[in-house]
Amino acid sequence: MPVLEMKSDASEDDRKAIAIPLLAFNDSKAGQDGYKPLAILLRDDAGEIQGGPWAKYYYNWLFVGLLFVPEAMRGQQLGAKLLAQAEQMGQRRKLRRDLARYL
Repeated sequence: MPVLEMKSDASEDDRKAIAIPLLAFNDSKAGQDGYKPLAILLRDDAGEIQGGPWAKYYYNWLFVGLLFVPEAMRGQQLGAKLLAQAEQMGQRRKLRRDLARYL
């Protein structure tokens, strides 16, 4: 009988135990995922990375998982510009859609 265990301290191995068979199942039904990471780096005048979106392409979709604009750079529409640039890259790759997920 299956046992349910809640872990508030889940490890990377726990994640892999779920992700590996899930990805194998998805590949068996939908084909290879075509995974590629995407980052658009927001740099300051000194060239240091200050933020930007972190995204990935797979299954012909663009998923934005993280987006950060530091407080000192806000109010300049940088977040909107960064997301628009990510969406343009998705369109150039002829992805079906963009799916942005961020808090």
